[in-house]
Amino acid sequence: MDDRAAALHTYHTCASLLEREIGVEPGVRVKELYQRLLKAEMREETQASVEVMVPLVGRDKSWENLQQAWRKARRGPQMVLIQGEAGIGKTHLAEAFVDWVRRQGITVLWARCYPTEEKLAYAPVVSWLRACPLDSLDRNWLGELTRLLPEIQADHPDLEPPKPMTKEWQRLRLFESLAKAVLTGQKALLLFIDDLQWCDRETLDWIAYLLTAVDPFERQYQLLVVGALRTEDRDSVFHMAKWQAQLIRAERLVVHELGPLNEADTLALAKHIYGQPIDPSRSRDIFQATEGHPFFIVELVRSARLLSVEQVEAIVSVSVSMPDRVRQVLEARLAQLSPLAREVIEQASVIGRDFTFPVLAQVTHLSEDGLVRCLDECWQRRIIREQGESAYDFSHDKLRQVAYDSLSETRRRWLHKQIAETLEKIYVDELDRAVSVIAGHYEAAEVFDKAISYYQRAAAVANRVYAHEEELAALENGLRLLPELPEGPARQALTAQLQENLGDLKMVTAAHQPARRAYQLALSNSPASKNLDQARIVYKIGRIMECERVGFDEVFAQFEYAEALLGEPHDNRDSSWWEDWCEIQLGKQDCLYWWQHTDAFDQLIKQSKPLIEKYGSPKQQAYFNIKLMQYFFLRNRYISTDDSVAAARAAIAALPESADPDLEGNCRFALGFTLLWYGEYEEAERELCEAFRLYEKTGIVDMQVRVMAYQVVVHRLQGHINRVEELANRCLPLAQLAKMYDYIGVCQAGLAWAVLRQTDPLEALDLQKVEHLALKALEAWEKHRSPYPLKWMAWWPLIQIAIEKEQLSEAIDYARELFEPDQQALASAIEPALTAALAAWDAEKHNDAHDWLIKALEAARKLNFA
Repeated sequence: MDDRAAALHTYHTCASLLEREIGVEPGVRVKELYQRLLKAEMREETQASVEVMVPLVGRDKSWENLQQAWRKARRGPQMVLIQGEAGIGKTHLAEAFVDWVRRQGITVLWARCYPTEEKLAYAPVVSWLRACPLDSLDRNWLGELTRLLPEIQADHPDLEPPKPMTKEWQRLRLFESLAKAVLTGQKALLLFIDDLQWCDRETLDWIAYLLTAVDPFERQYQLLVVGALRTEDRDSVFHMAKWQAQLIRAERLVVHELGPLNEADTLALAKHIYGQPIDPSRSRDIFQATEGHPFFIVELVRSARLLSVEQVEAIVSVSVSMPDRVRQVLEARLAQLSPLAREVIEQASVIGRDFTFPVLAQVTHLSEDGLVRCLDECWQRRIIREQGESAYDFSHDKLRQVAYDSLSETRRRWLHKQIAETLEKIYVDELDRAVSVIAGHYEAAEVFDKAISYYQRAAAVANRVYAHEEELAALENGLRLLPELPEGPARQALTAQLQENLGDLKMVTAAHQPARRAYQLALSNSPASKNLDQARIVYKIGRIMECERVGFDEVFAQFEYAEALLGEPHDNRDSSWWEDWCEIQLGKQDCLYWWQHTDAFDQLIKQSKPLIEKYGSPKQQAYFNIKLMQYFFLRNRYISTDDSVAAARAAIAALPESADPDLEGNCRFALGFTLLWYGEYEEAERELCEAFRLYEKTGIVDMQVRVMAYQVVVHRLQGHINRVEELANRCLPLAQLAKMYDYIGVCQAGLAWAVLRQTDPLEALDLQKVEHLALKALEAWEKHRSPYPLKWMAWWPLIQIAIEKEQLSEAIDYARELFEPDQQALASAIEPALTAALAAWDAEKHNDAHDWLIKALEAARKLNFA
């Protein structure tokens, strides 16, 4: 902002503050400086008088509710939502409360949201952050904030830039850093957010986190969030319903509905704005005309000063609808401006609800002197108001809309293009801050190629901060505009890029079918010459098919097709090619493990091992060691050996220093899992506990389920009955919710074993319960995508029950299942007796079979199998 413009903005801010807080104007000396600023002589009659500020009328109950919420916030974070139709006085009430809190020396942070086309992830939070002292913040948290405040990186060049957010745990870490930034050093804090109906999902989620998360700070603080929400937009209200319900359930949110003023309050407000007595007989007319709507009352009275009686009567005519009456009043208000100021305000309306002097100066092409005078005139007429440190915004969005609608379509398009080009110049060094806004202006200007390019960049910016809704909106906007481009290779390639990005987003959010459709469209539009791109997309389709539990042959064929598109490996391939090739090998290995194709797994491991070790990234090498562990585990009939333990330890050794918690969690789990079947139960438990801690941090529920399931097994094999029961009961509902049938079975079999070990001798009721649980486990495993190799966990309880019930034939049938080749190799302490039992039964020596089966059962009980 230029010096004179900045000085004018400062004067406007000070004048507004003096009038709002103590009801006085700036002093004579300040006014003299103001006149010099405008390069005008000190003649009052040449200056437009500043419109009277609006008092708070008829809101006593609402004021009491806000103060009560502030007091309640001493006992825990609270939020008050002031909602009602546009212009009902929500913002005015909130701002009066903000001033009251600020006068007590309490920190207040203020932000406003803007319509969808200008929405940026975390934009309100960024406004708050820029008003916070951040220098005292720990470097780790400061580094996280560079995601939203790139200027921090310029001030602290030694900070390591954070990685793009691709996991939920990274989002939670960002949430915590934002909380640290606004709360550290505060004993009391008020956050105000206006026009909440336009708020982005990420900001809403962070506010919910701030209000409901466990307090990570030692110091107690008083926190109140006040939001203003329009209710006439049903889509916005529906969008926020779930969020509101969450906070209400947590007893953190109070919703306050603001309605129209009554007749007496309507007259009181009108008299104050008019500045002189109003005939009481006109009270009813004003009330009926405005329906007690504060914004309409204020604008009508302001307009009436310069309108004839006939014009006012025409505006308030009962034959005209309320919205039309409001529009007529606002048009009359804008008509009071000088022609040049009216032109400036129309151009400002194209920029958006808020605007800065440099952008407006570029668009209007006025001299600094002329633009300063126009801005001052609009400020005095309360058309605009000062916003933050360097910007202005319209005093109400309806004023902006009326000014915008008065422009011709041709003029609007030209202005949108001018604004987009201006923003490109102003934000040339930090373009990511403005990409969504620039995209919207280029679209309105019908410069569709640039609009699509900026929407694509906006999606990438949103992806970096895990802002899925904003990323989706940007991608859909780009795809929507594609038909506006001429057909040809360029449009086709752009379609492929956008659809692949959309598929990635849908994959992250577990929308598998939409992701697959997007990838198929990306593939069909990808040029035949782009083998690397096609291979990457085909591989992603294979991963989607795997998640959808498509059959092994189809999934594996997809991976092989991706590999064929890449071509044969050789040393001249670049790093991106090798990264894709290694990723495909890991996908194929994963597939072969889960479907238990031991021979093919063996061959693939031998072929890929030297190349992955040479060309794979540290992350890929860590994952390859996990696959190597799984290979040894599968080859040895699900028993751990020295080789499998060594591979699991090598996975942890291969972890890069800055390993993500999910990668480290996978490596810890792999080591814990292989130690479990190696008989090192205590170390296995430690590693599984560490893996669970990491998965809790990342929020990956399915991996938490997997860890808990094998913790059930660890404690079962150690004979910890109560711990097995506790873990199984915690894990089972989560596994059922996620439809993880392998772990549903583990939990049910664990509970069957716990019941067996709790009562001796077994009663009939316990037998029935054990049998029911064990059979349910087998039923769950039948739904698993491949044969589950640990069914002994249910068969041993069933063998014992069959013996107790003297059903030897059934016991032998269950025992025979333990020898199936897709099952874990039998323990050496059990196998001889069990083999003898089956041989005796086949020789029709039933008594001998019974005796050998009892011996096998006793050995199994010592190992805590039964």
